[in-house]
Amino acid sequence: MNLRTKIKESGKTITHLANRLGITRPTMYRIMENPTVATYEQAKTLSSELNLTKKETDDIFARSEKE
Repeated sequence: MNLRTKIKESGKTITHLANRLGITRPTMYRIMENPTVATYEQAKTLSSELNLTKKETDDIFARSEKE
């Protein structure tokens, strides 16, 4: 599961998502490269914006036990 792919599938822009999260585009790109850096609220908002299932959200944003 890949956040970048889900964003493309949604048809939403990086700018739109960054604005919804209240962050800059560069920060949005950092989250796209490493979704585990997203805060709980950011992950929750992105999940809602992208209509992710609970499994998709967990697969994308969950941190492994080794981190």
